[in-house]
Amino acid sequence: MRFIEIYVSYGGLLMMLKGDPSYITQFELDQKLFLLMRKL
Repeated sequence: MRFIEIYVSYGGLLMMLKGDPSYITQFELDQKLFLLMRKL
């Protein structure tokens, strides 16, 4: 199975998204993304 990686920067916090190409290709350059985090 093939995966694609993209990197998203949140003002110093760098996040890598890895997934199936059919989902990842829906992201656009300079698109606003929201990050939800929960402390465990």
